[in-house]
Amino acid sequence: QREKFAKLLCNIDKKGRLLCWWIYRLAPEFPYPTAVNDCWHALLWVDDNRDKFNGLDLSLVVAGDSAGGNLVAIMAQRSTKNGPRLPCHGFNCCFY
Repeated sequence: QREKFAKLLCNIDKKGRLLCWWIYRLAPEFPYPTAVNDCWHALLWVDDNRDKFNGLDLSLVVAGDSAGGNLVAIMAQRSTKNGPRLPCHGFNCCFY
């Protein structure tokens, strides 16, 4: 199911943005804020390594489904204060 979601995002995006997909550690084995920190560090890593993806001039997009949608909102909020520039500040998609 997650692979379908990732493919959907790639098909929706026609403006040449950098789309990345990562896995984060889940509760209850890894309590809050583990997932938030995993996503934040992944986002910072992608932003720092844009040149490796030919993405220096591309907008960075974050997206998530279900609980990942909440993480998207947190990433967008954090990025306004001290993170990579997210022009569209992510979008929250919930697919079941």
